[in-house]
Amino acid sequence: MQQQQPSVRAVTIPFADLKDRGKDLGGFIEEGFGPQGLGIVSIAGVPGYPELRKRLLRLAPRIVSLPDDVKKQLEDPDSRYHFGWSRVEEKFESERWDTAKGSYFANPVFDVPTTDDELVTRYPSYCRPNIWPKDHLPELEIAFKGLGKLMLEVGLMLAHHCDRYVIQRGVGQYIGESLEKTLARSRCPKGRLLYYFPKSFSKQDEVSSWCGWHTDYGFLTGLTCGLFTRKSEEVPCPDIGTGLYVRTRDNQVVKVTLVDDELVYQIGETAEILSRGHLCATPHCVKAPSSEDASDVGRSTFVLFIQPNWDEPLKLPSEIRYHQECIPPTRTLAYGEYSERVLASFSGKSVEQTLMPQSKQRQAASTTNHRGSTTSNPRDPPPRSWGDSTRSDQNQHKKACHRREDGHLSSNDGDGRQRVPERRECTLLSVVSESRAGPLQLVDEGDQVIHGRSAGWAIPGRVAPRGGGGEIETRSRRKEAWRGETRRGRPPSRV
Repeated sequence: MQQQQPSVRAVTIPFADLKDRGKDLGGFIEEGFGPQGLGIVSIAGVPGYPELRKRLLRLAPRIVSLPDDVKKQLEDPDSRYHFGWSRVEEKFESERWDTAKGSYFANPVFDVPTTDDELVTRYPSYCRPNIWPKDHLPELEIAFKGLGKLMLEVGLMLAHHCDRYVIQRGVGQYIGESLEKTLARSRCPKGRLLYYFPKSFSKQDEVSSWCGWHTDYGFLTGLTCGLFTRKSEEVPCPDIGTGLYVRTRDNQVVKVTLVDDELVYQIGETAEILSRGHLCATPHCVKAPSSEDASDVGRSTFVLFIQPNWDEPLKLPSEIRYHQECIPPTRTLAYGEYSERVLASFSGKSVEQTLMPQSKQRQAASTTNHRGSTTSNPRDPPPRSWGDSTRSDQNQHKKACHRREDGHLSSNDGDGRQRVPERRECTLLSVVSESRAGPLQLVDEGDQVIHGRSAGWAIPGRVAPRGGGGEIETRSRRKEAWRGETRRGRPPSRV
């Protein structure tokens, strides 16, 4: 039998000390969030928290028990299931799919984060509106917002003391503004009510049996202790080995001991990046009960992701140890762009697939065999440009392009590749994203859609949604025509 991992009590800060902005809590912050810490701090004595926690967590099994057709109505595929009900699989450790939980996502502060359709299209997982089961579980909205707002308020207090600690350690300031200011102006905190389904069994050596190993990519994550239920009845934790596990800097796996009425916070990767390693994120997982009499026990918990606004610029230093594949050569990226790229690794999809709303993925799949594939032949190099630009009598931008026998597009920029003699005047109809590679479509003078692929930037300027879901028109703010580049991260030049 596997030896049980050691148990460590989380660093605890009294709420009375936390709310004192002049109090020096540097020792607590270093012990909990510093390079040798667990990346976790708990807050004791938060007024009203125990009642708000229980009120919300008791609703998680009730959401799961709603009829399937009702839960279907509460799904939001176009947000990539980041609003409303979701049982979408995530891929965490060792390419293993995590299927053991159901979730309900919502913004606890802003029901409608923005009314800008372009932002909703560009950042659907942050900017789409909340969905609430008003007819089937009306109490969920009140309980969700009540706990979420309290956790945000306490989290901002903690962020203030993190700022003081980082400054004391000689950093002077973050790369950018302080953690507290950055988070306080954000319109996209995201709450996630989780229900871990009962496990039929759990191997003794499978520490990550309820949630796989992962590191939070945001700034600060608030979380509650779990509430256990058996057939809708609350029960004590059925196994002392059940709960949150952390992998320390010296690669030791330890169980974190938490108290039900204490509010818990974890540091995310982005905070580590911007504090230059003075605040440190740690990988963690959740272990299910392994005793035979706990096979029908479920667990409810709530997580609040306290994160910057979608358009908050991040300047990522070269020593970053996370997600190098997500960072452009300029090492500057909006938080929304960075997080969407990281989410791609959790979903097991490419960045382009993750950025495309579900409705557009289905649309793209339905046109796969229509006048050529919507994805390029992997042996076929992408075109270096979209071709010369002209303008029709209707002031639409036309793209001069060649259509090869395989239905893909190639340019006439003199790169030596084989050309089909036929030349058509085309209008760029749609692309997946205004800043990334992905499928594109052009329509010729006869209104025939020609499918191709963009390997770089699309059209800058005003991004005009065309039917929603990430499509854009070629018309820029001043109706200029633009020539594209294929190299990722290079902006297009004006024709």
